[in-house]
Amino acid sequence: MSHAVVYHMEGYSPEQLIYFQKHHNRTHGDLEHCAPDRFKQNRVIHGNRETWATDFVAEVEAYKELNMRNEVAALYARGRPTEAKRRHTRGGIDPWKKSSELGVARSILLSAHDDFFKQKGFEDFEGADFRDPEICAAFEELAETFVEEKIPKKYWLFAVWEYDEKSPHLHLYARAWNTKETKTKGVQRMLQPTDMIHFRNAEKAQDEIGEWFEGIGLTRGKKTAKARREARAKGEMPPDKARRLEPWQWRQQQRMGLIEAEKKSVAAADLEENKRQEAEAEREAARKEREALSLAIIAEDRRREREEREHLARLKKADEEAAERRRLTDTERTARIAEEDRQRAERDKNLDAKAAEVERKTGLLVSALREFENLGEAVKTAARKVGLVDHPLVQTSVRAITRMREMIGNLGGDQRQR
Repeated sequence: MSHAVVYHMEGYSPEQLIYFQKHHNRTHGDLEHCAPDRFKQNRVIHGNRETWATDFVAEVEAYKELNMRNEVAALYARGRPTEAKRRHTRGGIDPWKKSSELGVARSILLSAHDDFFKQKGFEDFEGADFRDPEICAAFEELAETFVEEKIPKKYWLFAVWEYDEKSPHLHLYARAWNTKETKTKGVQRMLQPTDMIHFRNAEKAQDEIGEWFEGIGLTRGKKTAKARREARAKGEMPPDKARRLEPWQWRQQQRMGLIEAEKKSVAAADLEENKRQEAEAEREAARKEREALSLAIIAEDRRREREEREHLARLKKADEEAAERRRLTDTERTARIAEEDRQRAERDKNLDAKAAEVERKTGLLVSALREFENLGEAVKTAARKVGLVDHPLVQTSVRAITRMREMIGNLGGDQRQR
């Protein structure tokens, strides 16, 4: 199985390098993947492990001050004191152009997959004890000659071989100072990363590193940039850009993968337990249903038995009542009939008495009303005497007396009919 040579280039600001200084001293950052007992095997090939980044930051600060003083002196020399004072008040400024997306310091990481360094037959084993010394030495020699040829040592800040991690690898940090002089600013020392030609074209650098290491069995990494250009030329969706994960990001992904796997395992166990509990609940529900059905059958049987007993009791009572009725004698029936006749006769007698009383009272009423038969003529005579025969009151009285006479006549006829 072939392995690709790992070659990554990155840019940083001077202050960011302080982190890497601490990290390479194993005093800061993600150290989970580092073996403390192998730290002494790490080999510095350029720079001071303890101070290289802080020295560089101090160097930058010194040139910021020097550049400012040179510019102020140049402005005074050109007779522009106001601008000179203004520039002095502004103080030192960063000695590089702000247009670059990358930081002005450059770094490379040069390595390969840890399986590449292992001795034959020990590919499945972990640890530095299984690295092949000859392969490691060949890789180190090629790596050092490559970076020395492509990045002159005058640009180097710090370079170190690290063996206390999973794969041997080389870290190199570089910067390029460029001196410029103008009448307005005088001599200026500027960081000019483009002076390091090797960093200008990352794709070309990957081609060069692939060719350099092919003699020991390593190949160039995927040509993602070329594939993206070709896809765009064909009007197709280009593949994603190559993205390098920092070691701590990769380990974080691994931990997240383990966490997700653990979550899935726990979820699967929970699902299995839920299924078991559901099955147990179904069995318990079925058992209770069978018990309820048995109880219902027993209750139904008891209800039927009770209804049967009640039905038999009703039949028995009906038979006893029928027998009781049959035991009644003719004398008893006769006595009941006689009592019923007596009661009817008593009711008829009471009705006749009530009818006679009504007839008596009606006769008295008719006799009393007959006294008013001649009242109408008396009213008319009295009205003629006073000349009020046609008065409404007289007419109304006469009509009323006439109706009363008719009623008396009707009552008298009814009484005569009786």
